[in-house]
Amino acid sequence: MVFKDIYGAPKPKIENLSEILEKGEISQSEALVVVDRQSDLEAAQRFGCRFIRIRNSFNNFATHDYNVLDDLRYLPNLVHVFYK
Repeated sequence: MVFKDIYGAPKPKIENLSEILEKGEISQSEALVVVDRQSDLEAAQRFGCRFIRIRNSFNNFATHDYNVLDDLRYLPNLVHVFYK
């Protein structure tokens, strides 16, 4: 797994994601956005990107959702599901 850049606060996710996609190095269909807030999720959905939710103490992502992780250590295992 390769992370080219890491984006986050203080800029809103919608701005970060827009900036990433405007660079043209990755398409919406290739992007996988790791989200831990509802606003992050909405940004990924708005751009049509795949996403993985990270559950923590300040969000209410449901345990039954298929792409929710409690621990980032499991991220590589789930990434393979998205990119078979």
